[in-house]
Amino acid sequence: MIKIKKNTVSGHPIAGLNGTSGRVVNAGTLSIDSLAELCAENNTVTRADTLAVLNALFIECRHALKNGYTVSLGDLGSLQLTIENVLTPDLDNWTVNDNIRRVNIRFTPSMAIKRAVAIGAEGVRVQVIN
Repeated sequence: MIKIKKNTVSGHPIAGLNGTSGRVVNAGTLSIDSLAELCAENNTVTRADTLAVLNALFIECRHALKNGYTVSLGDLGSLQLTIENVLTPDLDNWTVNDNIRRVNIRFTPSMAIKRAVAIGAEGVRVQVIN
């Protein structure tokens, strides 16, 4: 169940609005070990086999990203590298060390997973708490 907590917003620093909004309450974190255990309970593979596959997936995703690939994770979404730049006036003065502030990884969820967790989707229950 998705729990949503109502918040009162007054004098929002950017929009300057007052009113009530909602935010999703985090139900906790599922670790790779927990996910492996859940997968093992619902399939014929063991927890150890599931962990081995998930660890191999992590290693291959890391390798692919390091080589500039976008990683498609099927119905889960995709991973892609992005960079945060510092602008320089001209092309000749641009260097990696001086102008790349940091490298980020962007996760883009697939439409399938977005639809699966959308409010009103089949099996999605919502509880509003104060």
